[in-house]
Amino acid sequence: MIVRRLACVLAIGLFVATSSMGAIGQETAGTDTAARARGIELYRQGKFSEAAKHLETAVKVNKADDEAWHYLGLVLLTQPKKIKDATKAFEAATKLRPEFAGAHAGLALTYLRRNRLSEAVREAKAALSINPSIAEAHYIIAVARMNSGDSEEGLSEAREVIRLNPEFSAAYLLKSQALVRVYAKKSMEALERLRFMTPSSSPATPEERAERHQRRLEDTALLKEAADSLDTYLRLDPSSSVADHLREQLVSLKFWGSYTGDKTNLDDAPYASGDVTTKARVIAKPEPRYTESAREAQVTGTVALRAVFGSDGNVRHILVLTGLPNGLTEASIRAARQIKFIPAMIDGRTVSMFVQIEYNFNLY
Repeated sequence: MIVRRLACVLAIGLFVATSSMGAIGQETAGTDTAARARGIELYRQGKFSEAAKHLETAVKVNKADDEAWHYLGLVLLTQPKKIKDATKAFEAATKLRPEFAGAHAGLALTYLRRNRLSEAVREAKAALSINPSIAEAHYIIAVARMNSGDSEEGLSEAREVIRLNPEFSAAYLLKSQALVRVYAKKSMEALERLRFMTPSSSPATPEERAERHQRRLEDTALLKEAADSLDTYLRLDPSSSVADHLREQLVSLKFWGSYTGDKTNLDDAPYASGDVTTKARVIAKPEPRYTESAREAQVTGTVALRAVFGSDGNVRHILVLTGLPNGLTEASIRAARQIKFIPAMIDGRTVSMFVQIEYNFNLY
């Protein structure tokens, strides 16, 4: 539902962003302007099924009516089973009028929803080359870059969306997710560096300690910004269908964003695995349920979570580093909460420990 809802928001946004960009295409003797005008009016009112009928009539009467094709594409975007038809409608509009920025942006959105990422980026950039102020086109690029693993560019594009339209709620959610992924990438790179370092029995120098402290501050700054962005999203869109899940993530983000390694400011402060005498030992790890919607959409990949295995045997502060759509992230969090483990120990006393949890989803 959130995907469909977002598609509707983007489609309406594309209408607002591009409706004043130029005169309607040249009229011909066969143009049914009444059908097109009525279809656009119904589209504005959110009566998408009725709008589609009038716009389909308009393009049947005149296949060269680029404006009618464009609005037909926008209407079809709101209907999940009509996404291929929406693609064809926008393709027709762009062929008839190559400088039609709104049609290029709409076509980009259909490609994005069909996971044709490179084509989505191509069409979004085509729209921006005509009109650089289309926030929706930047958002499409941001999502495509995030889905292809380029979190840095995804973050840059999300920030540009917010600059162009500070009320674009979905951009704040995307920005928060991008910041967390940038943080996760930096953390993994740091772990890789440590893995290849030669162990030393000598204590760290003041310079090394200062460098580590600075890196921790930079990492927590990313998470603080991610928390602020997520908080803004929830204020702008409190009725989101995943609001409860995101509010839990906000609590975890605030925890991780406040932790700089100083254990004196936290009760039961967590330790890294290298700092404990005995690591936490998992005795039961339930697998998450593969949702039907994810199976139908053939979603595969990995959900990576960061959490704390508490000294009391509870899993706390679960933070999503990388997620998957169609309920798989939420299913992974539920499964992680049910993990049973023996807590870590330092000198005979139980302590809390940082952990990373991963769940792989594959279709067989």
